[in-house]
Amino acid sequence: MVTVGVLVGIVAIVVVVRGGSSGEEDVSRSGSVTSSAPSDATTTTTTTTATGGGGGCDDVHAGHQMKMWNPAMADEMVDADCGWPYPPFELEDAAGVDSVDLDALFEPRRYAELWQLISAGGFGTCAVATDLNGGEPGALFEFTYKIGPPGCPGAAPTGELIVAEYGTEAQRDAAALVAGDGPSWVLGRWNIRLSGDADQLEPALVAVGAQRAG
Repeated sequence: MVTVGVLVGIVAIVVVVRGGSSGEEDVSRSGSVTSSAPSDATTTTTTTTATGGGGGCDDVHAGHQMKMWNPAMADEMVDADCGWPYPPFELEDAAGVDSVDLDALFEPRRYAELWQLISAGGFGTCAVATDLNGGEPGALFEFTYKIGPPGCPGAAPTGELIVAEYGTEAQRDAAALVAGDGPSWVLGRWNIRLSGDADQLEPALVAVGAQRAG
Protein backbone atom coordinates (compact mmCIF):
# COMPACT_ATOMS: atom_id res chain seq x y z
CA MET A 1 0.00 0.00 0.00
CA VAL A 2 2.78 2.40 0.80
CA THR A 3 4.48 1.58 -2.48
CA VAL A 4 1.28 2.26 -4.44
CA GLY A 5 0.81 5.59 -2.64
CA VAL A 6 4.35 6.70 -3.48
CA LEU A 7 3.88 5.74 -7.12
CA VAL A 8 0.61 7.67 -7.33
CA GLY A 9 2.30 10.70 -5.80
CA ILE A 10 5.17 10.54 -8.28
CA VAL A 11 2.76 10.30 -11.22
CA ALA A 12 0.82 13.31 -9.94
CA ILE A 13 4.00 15.37 -9.65
CA VAL A 14 5.07 14.41 -13.19
CA VAL A 15 1.64 15.40 -14.55
CA VAL A 16 1.81 18.79 -12.81
CA VAL A 17 5.34 19.47 -14.03
CA ARG A 18 4.46 18.51 -17.57
CA GLY A 19 1.34 20.66 -17.43
CA GLY A 20 3.35 23.67 -16.25
CA SER A 21 5.97 23.14 -18.92
CA SER A 22 3.32 22.93 -21.61
CA GLY A 23 1.81 26.20 -20.40
CA GLU A 24 5.18 28.01 -20.55
CA GLU A 25 5.73 26.75 -24.07
CA ASP A 26 2.34 28.14 -25.10
CA VAL A 27 3.16 31.54 -23.60
CA SER A 28 6.56 31.49 -25.24
CA ARG A 29 5.06 30.70 -28.62
CA SER A 30 2.44 33.40 -28.16
CA GLY A 31 5.15 35.92 -27.29
CA SER A 32 7.18 35.01 -30.34
CA VAL A 33 4.17 35.57 -32.60
CA THR A 34 3.67 39.05 -31.15
CA SER A 35 7.33 40.02 -31.47
CA SER A 36 7.48 38.75 -35.04
CA ALA A 37 4.47 40.79 -36.15
CA PRO A 38 5.01 42.93 -39.27
CA SER A 39 5.94 46.59 -39.16
CA ASP A 40 2.24 47.55 -39.25
CA ALA A 41 2.05 46.61 -35.58
CA THR A 42 4.86 49.01 -34.76
CA THR A 43 3.18 51.77 -36.78
CA THR A 44 -0.10 51.25 -34.95
CA THR A 45 1.61 51.46 -31.57
CA THR A 46 3.44 54.65 -32.50
CA THR A 47 0.32 56.32 -33.88
CA THR A 48 -1.75 55.42 -30.83
CA THR A 49 0.87 56.84 -28.50
CA ALA A 50 1.30 60.02 -30.53
CA THR A 51 -2.38 60.82 -30.94
CA GLY A 52 -3.25 59.93 -27.37
CA GLY A 53 -1.74 63.13 -25.97
CA GLY A 54 0.75 63.37 -23.15
CA GLY A 55 3.70 64.47 -25.31
CA GLY A 56 3.41 61.63 -27.81
CA CYS A 57 4.64 63.74 -30.71
CA ASP A 58 7.57 64.92 -28.63
CA ASP A 59 8.42 61.27 -28.06
CA VAL A 60 8.33 60.59 -31.79
CA HIS A 61 10.56 63.55 -32.49
CA ALA A 62 12.95 62.77 -29.65
CA GLY A 63 14.80 60.28 -31.84
CA HIS A 64 15.26 62.77 -34.64
CA GLN A 65 18.55 64.59 -34.80
CA MET A 66 18.08 67.78 -36.78
CA LYS A 67 21.30 67.23 -38.66
CA MET A 68 19.80 63.94 -39.86
CA TRP A 69 16.33 65.36 -40.70
CA ASN A 70 14.99 63.72 -43.84
CA PRO A 71 11.69 62.98 -45.63
CA ALA A 72 11.17 59.72 -43.73
CA MET A 73 11.35 61.55 -40.39
CA ALA A 74 8.92 64.20 -41.66
CA ASP A 75 6.50 61.43 -42.66
CA GLU A 76 6.71 59.94 -39.18
CA MET A 77 5.45 63.24 -37.79
CA VAL A 78 2.57 63.26 -40.29
CA ASP A 79 1.68 59.66 -39.43
CA ALA A 80 1.64 60.57 -35.74
CA ASP A 81 -0.79 63.43 -36.47
CA CYS A 82 1.54 65.98 -34.88
CA GLY A 83 0.64 69.66 -34.80
CA TRP A 84 2.28 72.03 -37.26
CA PRO A 85 4.94 73.28 -37.18
CA TYR A 86 6.83 70.36 -35.71
CA PRO A 87 9.26 71.11 -32.91
CA PRO A 88 11.85 72.51 -32.96
CA PHE A 89 10.78 74.31 -36.16
CA GLU A 90 9.16 77.68 -35.47
CA LEU A 91 7.07 79.98 -37.60
CA GLU A 92 8.93 83.04 -38.77
CA ASP A 93 7.63 86.40 -39.87
CA ALA A 94 7.32 86.46 -43.64
CA ALA A 95 5.16 88.54 -45.90
CA GLY A 96 2.45 86.82 -47.85
CA VAL A 97 -1.25 86.73 -48.62
CA ASP A 98 -3.39 83.74 -49.49
CA SER A 99 -3.74 83.71 -53.26
CA VAL A 100 -7.27 83.43 -54.64
CA ASP A 101 -5.78 81.65 -57.64
CA LEU A 102 -4.22 78.91 -55.53
CA ASP A 103 -6.81 76.95 -53.59
CA ALA A 104 -4.86 73.74 -53.02
CA LEU A 105 -5.57 72.65 -49.47
CA PHE A 106 -2.88 73.63 -46.97
CA GLU A 107 -2.53 70.18 -45.46
CA PRO A 108 0.18 67.68 -44.53
CA ARG A 109 1.31 65.38 -47.32
CA ARG A 110 3.67 62.43 -47.08
CA TYR A 111 7.00 62.67 -48.88
CA ALA A 112 6.62 58.98 -49.71
CA GLU A 113 4.10 60.16 -52.34
CA LEU A 114 6.86 61.99 -54.17
CA TRP A 115 9.16 58.99 -54.10
CA GLN A 116 6.35 56.92 -55.61
CA LEU A 117 5.77 59.51 -58.34
CA ILE A 118 9.47 59.54 -59.18
CA SER A 119 9.58 55.75 -59.34
CA ALA A 120 6.35 55.49 -61.35
CA GLY A 121 7.77 58.05 -63.80
CA GLY A 122 10.61 55.67 -64.62
CA PHE A 123 13.27 57.53 -62.65
CA GLY A 124 15.57 56.64 -59.81
CA THR A 125 16.43 58.83 -56.82
CA CYS A 126 20.15 59.53 -56.82
CA ALA A 127 20.23 61.53 -53.59
CA VAL A 128 18.10 63.68 -51.29
CA ALA A 129 19.63 66.85 -49.87
CA THR A 130 18.19 68.71 -46.86
CA ASP A 131 18.19 72.47 -46.35
CA LEU A 132 17.12 73.37 -42.81
CA ASN A 133 17.09 77.05 -43.71
CA GLY A 134 14.15 76.35 -45.97
CA GLY A 135 15.56 78.06 -49.04
CA GLU A 136 12.93 80.83 -49.03
CA PRO A 137 11.33 83.08 -46.37
CA GLY A 138 8.59 81.17 -44.55
CA ALA A 139 9.89 77.75 -45.54
CA LEU A 140 10.71 75.68 -42.49
CA PHE A 141 12.83 73.18 -44.42
CA GLU A 142 13.48 72.03 -47.95
CA PHE A 143 14.39 68.74 -49.63
CA THR A 144 16.02 68.41 -53.04
CA TYR A 145 15.46 65.12 -54.83
CA LYS A 146 18.17 64.54 -57.40
CA ILE A 147 16.79 62.11 -59.96
CA GLY A 148 18.06 60.21 -62.97
CA PRO A 149 17.67 56.87 -64.74
CA PRO A 150 17.03 53.91 -62.42
CA GLY A 151 20.21 53.08 -60.56
CA CYS A 152 21.55 56.57 -61.30
CA PRO A 153 24.40 55.34 -63.54
CA GLY A 154 27.63 57.21 -63.01
CA ALA A 155 26.01 58.95 -60.01
CA ALA A 156 25.01 61.66 -62.48
CA PRO A 157 21.47 62.99 -61.85
CA THR A 158 19.61 64.46 -64.79
CA GLY A 159 17.00 66.51 -62.95
CA GLU A 160 15.87 67.92 -59.62
CA LEU A 161 12.63 68.10 -57.71
CA ILE A 162 12.88 70.74 -54.96
CA VAL A 163 10.23 70.67 -52.24
CA ALA A 164 9.98 73.43 -49.63
CA GLU A 165 7.48 73.08 -46.77
CA TYR A 166 5.95 76.32 -45.50
CA GLY A 167 4.65 77.49 -42.17
CA THR A 168 1.46 79.10 -43.50
CA GLU A 169 -0.63 79.02 -46.65
CA ALA A 170 0.09 82.69 -47.31
CA GLN A 171 3.84 82.06 -47.19
CA ARG A 172 3.48 79.06 -49.47
CA ASP A 173 1.46 81.01 -52.03
CA ALA A 174 3.77 84.02 -51.93
CA ALA A 175 6.81 81.85 -52.60
CA ALA A 176 5.06 80.07 -55.46
CA LEU A 177 4.18 83.35 -57.16
CA VAL A 178 7.60 85.02 -56.89
CA ALA A 179 8.48 86.52 -60.26
CA GLY A 180 11.52 84.98 -61.89
CA ASP A 181 11.34 81.87 -59.73
CA GLY A 182 10.23 79.83 -62.73
CA PRO A 183 7.28 77.44 -62.78
CA SER A 184 6.33 76.02 -59.42
CA TRP A 185 3.51 73.93 -58.00
CA VAL A 186 1.69 74.06 -54.68
CA LEU A 187 0.56 70.84 -53.03
CA GLY A 188 -0.40 70.63 -49.38
CA ARG A 189 2.14 72.70 -47.45
CA TRP A 190 4.68 72.40 -50.23
CA ASN A 191 6.03 74.59 -52.98
CA ILE A 192 7.54 72.29 -55.62
CA ARG A 193 9.98 73.27 -58.37
CA LEU A 194 11.18 71.02 -61.18
CA SER A 195 14.24 71.19 -63.40
CA GLY A 196 15.84 69.00 -66.06
CA ASP A 197 14.21 65.61 -66.57
CA ALA A 198 12.05 66.21 -63.50
CA ASP A 199 9.85 68.39 -65.75
CA GLN A 200 8.37 65.11 -66.99
CA LEU A 201 6.78 64.64 -63.55
CA GLU A 202 4.43 67.62 -63.97
CA PRO A 203 1.42 65.58 -65.22
CA ALA A 204 1.77 63.17 -62.29
CA LEU A 205 1.89 66.06 -59.81
CA VAL A 206 -1.21 67.64 -61.31
CA ALA A 207 -2.98 64.26 -61.14
CA VAL A 208 -2.52 64.16 -57.34
CA GLY A 209 -3.80 67.72 -56.87
CA ALA A 210 -0.82 70.03 -57.41
CA GLN A 211 -1.57 73.49 -58.83
CA ARG A 212 0.83 75.33 -61.09
CA ALA A 213 1.87 78.88 -60.22
CA GLY A 214 4.29 81.30 -61.80
